[in-house]
Amino acid sequence: MKEPFNLLRTSPPEGVSIVSERSYGKDRALPTRTPLSDTQPSVKRRLQRGLSLVELMVALVIGLIFSLAVLVVQSSLTKQNVVMSDAMQRDSQTRAALDLITRDLSNAGYFQNGPNLDNQCYLTLSYGVNGGNATVVAPAAAASEPSALPTTSTLSAQTDPNLYTPPNGNTSVVLTMTMATSTPQTGGPVKVIFPGQSPPNAPPNGTNLVLSQIPAGAKAGDTGLLRLQDFRSSNKTVCFQIPLSHIPAQSSTQPYSVDSLNNASLTPPINTPFQTKGYTGFQNALISAGLLPKGGQLGFGDFNGGPAGTVTLTDLGPPAQQNLQTVAYWVTNQSNSAGGQFPALMRAVINAQTGAVVGQPVAVSAGVVSLIALFGVGTSASGVTQYLTGKDVQAQNQLGNIRSVWIALVSRSLQPDVNTQYQSPATIAVTLPTPNNSYGHAFDYQVPAGARGYHYSVISTEVAVRNALWMSTP
Repeated sequence: MKEPFNLLRTSPPEGVSIVSERSYGKDRALPTRTPLSDTQPSVKRRLQRGLSLVELMVALVIGLIFSLAVLVVQSSLTKQNVVMSDAMQRDSQTRAALDLITRDLSNAGYFQNGPNLDNQCYLTLSYGVNGGNATVVAPAAAASEPSALPTTSTLSAQTDPNLYTPPNGNTSVVLTMTMATSTPQTGGPVKVIFPGQSPPNAPPNGTNLVLSQIPAGAKAGDTGLLRLQDFRSSNKTVCFQIPLSHIPAQSSTQPYSVDSLNNASLTPPINTPFQTKGYTGFQNALISAGLLPKGGQLGFGDFNGGPAGTVTLTDLGPPAQQNLQTVAYWVTNQSNSAGGQFPALMRAVINAQTGAVVGQPVAVSAGVVSLIALFGVGTSASGVTQYLTGKDVQAQNQLGNIRSVWIALVSRSLQPDVNTQYQSPATIAVTLPTPNNSYGHAFDYQVPAGARGYHYSVISTEVAVRNALWMSTP
C-alpha cells in the first residue's frame, strides 16, 4: 500500500529526489519524479501519430469503388424503373382503349334507323361522299386497313371491304360502329307505293321516288329511310338512307315524288352525294352483301313488287336532330416532340349522313401496332356458331346475324429493352376464338425489322352487340 503524501514531512517520498533551487538567496528543495523506462511507449506520442500516405491512398480507392458500385446500382434501378413504368403505361392505355371500344360496341346499332321500331333492316346502305359509292351502315363492321389511311378527310368509303387488301405483314383492320347519340324525337312512317307502270324518272336510273299518295310529314332537307321488304324474295329487309332534298308540288303532270338530287332553291342549298345515275349506286354494296348476284342490277320491280306496304319511306328528320354517327378505330403512326414516330390506336367520329369526320381523330392508346376484329354470327336461337372477318360476314350474307364482336390489340413497349441484346420473337401469336373460318395464324403479328428490341403483348375481349340481339328477339 502506497504511503499518502504528507506535506509536513521533511524527507522526500520514495522515488523522488531533491533538486536545489535558488530563490532570494536561499536554497529550496524541489521534488522531482524519476523518468519512466525507455521501453514503455508514450501515450502522448501514440495519440499524435497520423495516417501514412499508403493508408490514405487505400482509403481513397475503397471509397471510389464503393461510390461507383452505388452509381451502378442506382443506374440499373433507374433503367428498370423506366422499363416497368413503360410496361405499366402501355398496359393501362391498352386496357383503357379496350374499355372505350367496349362502350362504343355496347351502343352500336342504337336507333340507327330512326325511332320507329318497325324500321328494322337486315342491311342498311347509305351514299358516301367518295364517288357515290354506297356504304354499309351496320351496328359494327370491319375492313382490312390500307397502308395509308386518311385522317383528315372522309372515312365513309373505308368501311367497304372490297376497296383494298391489307399490305404485307399488316393484318390490322378498321373497326366501325354506327349508333345514334340520343333517342331521335322526330320522324314518322310514310307509305310509298309505286304505280304499275314505270315513270320516266323512277328508280333505279332516276332519283325521284314517285309516290301514289301525299308524303305526309316528309320535309325537304330531311333524311329518309327507304325500306324494301322481302328483297328479291330473300325474306330480308333492305334499307336505303337517302336525302329528301326536294318535294315538288303535285299537279296533273307531276306525280307525288321525293327527289334526292341537289336542291339549290333551299336556304341553305342542299348538296347531296346522290349521283345522277340514281339508285344504281347501291348495286355494288348489295352484291357485296350477297343480296344481288355478281353483275346484278336493281330494277323497277325491286321498288314496285309485292303487296301494299312492302315499300315504305320514313322521314328520319334533319340530320342534325337524328344524331347518327359512325365511330372508327384504326392503327397509325404518330409523331412525337423528338421528331420520331410511335404506333397508336386512333379514334374518329364520322357524320353518318355525310361521311365527313367530326373534329380531328384522336390517339387513344400509344403503342398499339395491330387491331384485329372477328364477328360472332349465329341465329337468335343458337347464339354464336362461328367467328368471321368483316369481309366474310358480308360475303356469306351474315350481316343481320352478328351477335358479338371479338377484339384483340397487339401492343409494344414505347422504349426498347435496356438489354441491347434482347430480341423479341419474330412473330407475335394471336390466339383466335373458335370455331372460325380456318384462319389459322393469319392474324399473327409479324414484327418489322429493327423493332425486335421491344416487348410485345396481346390483350383481347369479346363484346355482345346488345342492340342487334334485342332487335332479333321475337
